[in-house]
Amino acid sequence: MEKGKTKEGKEYMKIRSTEEIANLLRERYIKMGKKVSQFYKDKYEDGAWFFYYE
Repeated sequence: MEKGKTKEGKEYMKIRSTEEIANLLRERYIKMGKKVSQFYKDKYEDGAWFFYYE
């Protein structure tokens, strides 16, 4: 897992794992009360997924 920020200041979480694990982590952030985007496959790195959160 890797937390980061885009140039525009949006926070994201990048997960290097399977799609199922990435979705479980996203659901965990939702349960914590975070506003979370859909998750996406990283176009630059195989086997990596990411989502934005606030």
